[in-house]
Amino acid sequence: MKKFWSTLGQLTFWLSWPALWFYLHGSQRTRVLVVYEGKLLVTKQWLSDGRWSLPGGGRHRNEASLAGARRELREETGIAVEEANLNIVSTELFSSHGLSFTYDIFLLKLSQKPVLDRQAIEISEINWADPSELSLQNSGSDVMVALQHWPH
Repeated sequence: MKKFWSTLGQLTFWLSWPALWFYLHGSQRTRVLVVYEGKLLVTKQWLSDGRWSLPGGGRHRNEASLAGARRELREETGIAVEEANLNIVSTELFSSHGLSFTYDIFLLKLSQKPVLDRQAIEISEINWADPSELSLQNSGSDVMVALQHWPH
């Protein structure tokens, strides 16, 4: 059933691409690189191309990037964090298939492994991944760019 649901999400993603373009094009978004004991937290959105990405998403109107990162991290993973624990490491431009938007990448280093509470509707999978397991074949460009900025 999990494989069927994931495939349905990927099919819906590609069929709804024109609508997603209007929704996402030019938007401002956030991503959070969550690190614990040399591994990073990656998610698979239900409505996606099926590759790993970092927790994060769009900012609300007039929402600061840091506040958006905190909110998205809590909504998608259940991790609540103070602003002082998130550090911006980069601002990037995503551009693919005619779609472009900017996103800020924040770094969160954890000393204790959190209990994860996956947002069941939006997030199909969540995982602690070793960086050596991640590539452009199984991960989005946000993950690859974030790895370049991770001082490990």
